Amino acid sequence: MPVVSDFFEEIDRRWRGAPSNKIPLLVLGSAALLLQTDYERGTKDSDVLETGFPLDDLNASLHHFEVHVLDVVDVVVSKLKPFRPSDRGDIKAMIDRKLVPHDRLVERFRDAVDDFAGGAGAEDLPRCIKNLNRIERDLFNVPESQIELPDWLVDRL
Repeated sequence: MPVVSDFFEEIDRRWRGAPSNKIPLLVLGSAALLLQTDYERGTKDSDVLETGFPLDDLNASLHHFEVHVLDVVDVVVSKLKPFRPSDRGDIKAMIDRKLVPHDRLVERFRDAVDDFAGGAGAEDLPRCIKNLNRIERDLFNVPESQIELPDWLVDRL
């Protein structure tokens, strides 16, 4: 967390915008993992989008910004779509730290399926399910969860 915290503290120190209420910075992806765990790795990007979990310790040191992060389990679910080597490493690190209970992961994944089944990313869901099942097999050592897709989507596959 220190390197990522230092990053936000430096931005806050250099901020020359007009004084106002704190500006919310909404962080997800690996940056969210780095901010709320003891996990450390390099990252090429910064995922600042939407979330709702504030970081009280960091926010107490900031004058212009308020940092919020995506929950660890939700970050893991979001990494099942791209599933790059760095994503798989992040997922493994969170599971190894016991920050991702299997039942909660499956519950949040099912919620995501419900949210995305009617949208533009619906075609990616079968691949995401395969990735979830791989994580279950390889990292949790549990049987694969059966995830049901909507009939209209199954018919298109």
